[in-house]
Amino acid sequence: MNHYWIAVIGTSAIAFALKYSGHAAQTFTSESKLMIDHRLLGLSVAIIALLLKAPFPVVVLSAALSSALLYNLNN
Repeated sequence: MNHYWIAVIGTSAIAFALKYSGHAAQTFTSESKLMIDHRLLGLSVAIIALLLKAPFPVVVLSAALSSALLYNLNN
């Protein structure tokens, strides 16, 4: 493989990791406060579904449904 392709793939992986961690960081903060809420459950369910190699629509729906269920139970 050419050195340019290695650089492109490496840069893409870094950009993906930064963007992905940005979404996880928003799950744990609100304004300037650290908090844990229903979004943590959705994130956890999505990670478990991804580890189980579930199709993307299943990952999204399971995360959304679990998060919404916990949100509605608390309110």
